[in-house]
Amino acid sequence: MRRILLVPALIVVIPLTGQSTTTRKPPFRAQETPPYIIGSECIRQICEMREIQLIADAEKTEGNNELMDAIRNATRIKIALNADILNLKQMKPTKTFKDALTLLAGLYQQKYKFYDQLINISTQFLSAPKPGVDYGVLGAQVPQIRAALEDLERTLFKTCPIILFLMVDQKPDSEGHVSHFRITREQRDSLVKELDDTFGEKLNEKNQNYNIATASVLKDGLNARLCSDDPW
Repeated sequence: MRRILLVPALIVVIPLTGQSTTTRKPPFRAQETPPYIIGSECIRQICEMREIQLIADAEKTEGNNELMDAIRNATRIKIALNADILNLKQMKPTKTFKDALTLLAGLYQQKYKFYDQLINISTQFLSAPKPGVDYGVLGAQVPQIRAALEDLERTLFKTCPIILFLMVDQKPDSEGHVSHFRITREQRDSLVKELDDTFGEKLNEKNQNYNIATASVLKDGLNARLCSDDPW
């Protein structure tokens, strides 16, 4: 699993001839995060959710352990989302797309809260009964939260082209079209490979869930454009 390393901009001090040699630091300007790093991190996050789901499917049990399985899986998702949000907030995209990553991080925060609610409900059912708690009402909240999660996953799916846009070079080609990514062919191929390795033949199936459908859209989008080292 890749880690994101953000390198701060270097501060250069140039003495002015004939003036005081007291050094002055120019205003700090955060260095732009390379588009490949942004795209790579976003795709890593999508693949990570798939891997967590596969683990949950393999651990599914019946009976009294069902609630414990739900808590364990939701906790894994919360841990992953917390790291994902922090990574997104560290990114420094171009000003045009700053709001895009803020939107994505906000959706992840909502998802985090929903899973936190599911953990709290499951924990109460596993705990000793408490007076004044209406467990019927509590249980009825679960399908409501899951419906909200499904709607959120739909929103994430609809916003996934943002990841591709973040990597598009706005410089027109020789025909005046915006047709290239700001990443090399080798970098593009590595992103496609990660999607293939994680999702496999699921990318070609019908009736995909939103996580798989997102990966499928991203793979098609990555293959639809030229790269920075292709002819212009």
